Amino acid sequence: MCTGLEILALVGLGMGGAGGLIQHNEAQANQAAQARAMNEQLFAMLDKNRRLSEEARLEFDEQLGNFDPAQVGQNLGEAQGERTANLQSAITRDLSGPANIALMGDVPEIVKQAFADQTSRAVANSSANANALGALSGYNDLMLDNQLGITGAARNIGQIGNFAQSNAAMLPALQQYAALEATKPPSIWGQIFSGMGNAAATFAGAKGGLPMGGYNSPAPSGPMNIIPKGY
Repeated sequence: MCTGLEILALVGLGMGGAGGLIQHNEAQANQAAQARAMNEQLFAMLDKNRRLSEEARLEFDEQLGNFDPAQVGQNLGEAQGERTANLQSAITRDLSGPANIALMGDVPEIVKQAFADQTSRAVANSSANANALGALSGYNDLMLDNQLGITGAARNIGQIGNFAQSNAAMLPALQQYAALEATKPPSIWGQIFSGMGNAAATFAGAKGGLPMGGYNSPAPSGPMNIIPKGY
């Protein structure tokens, strides 16, 4: 039959084990919560960078589409048309201005007609030259537009890459903060049970080494034994 000290020692062991189990479970729960919080930050960063990657891909595809043969032909036609229109607008077709009033006096009709013919031929030649120059210059304009587009796309894609790198660089700090936010302080019950269990076991062990009943041997000098000899 167990004595009171033996029962106290067993109760102390049980309480100490219960306290340790509570602390162990709380530590595991905190580790799981921290892992979830850190993973949430990781997935959030990956989602941000995925959207940035899609934005960069759209930027690249848009510029790549400008070099599709059909698109190149359309862009070239637009560039040539715009350059030709600008050149044509610079040609003076109205010669009735003040600078020509002197020619509108009493000059023979044949002179007037010759002047008109020469003017018409000059205008026609200028118009033809404008068309030819517009068609030729359209290539240069198209290449310049493409180069500007490539430069702008490269700049935008570089900025997007910088944003993605910043998100990745901030991840460790965000994960650490999220883990701290997810951590719960340990409850007092684990410490209480462990403390009371240790106190009970220590008390029972100390008392178990004192003379009890007909047993007069001195307390052992080695490691403390919480179960009296002879049990």
